[in-house]
Amino acid sequence: MRTKDPKRVAVITSQQSVNLFAEHGSIMATVLDFLKTIPKAELHVHLEGSYTPDVDDAELAAKWDCYDFPSFLESFKWTVSFLKKPEDYGRAAKQLIGSLRRQGVTYAEITLSAGVVKWKRLDLEAVYAAVN
Repeated sequence: MRTKDPKRVAVITSQQSVNLFAEHGSIMATVLDFLKTIPKAELHVHLEGSYTPDVDDAELAAKWDCYDFPSFLESFKWTVSFLKKPEDYGRAAKQLIGSLRRQGVTYAEITLSAGVVKWKRLDLEAVYAAVN
């Protein structure tokens, strides 16, 4: 929303929406281009949850369509089901690091869920070695 009086501030209510690209397309494009160039940090990412299984896009979209916390947990369990051996965890780590690099992330705190590894009855030391 724009005001003609420079001393007043436009207010947007929850019933209104603003398309910043429509109003300020060239400025927003410049901002987005700038954001692509700066280093970023990922402060909390779970290795298991970041994995993208090798399935068709329709199945992936259906399984990752989360609408509440229980559906998120089901999606997470489905994704984790593809990590069956330490080598799978190594592949997930490479996939995640590649994705982070493409996004310009220069610092990441990646969590390996030891409880999930143990729940799957995998050797935690072998999984840890595979992701290093």
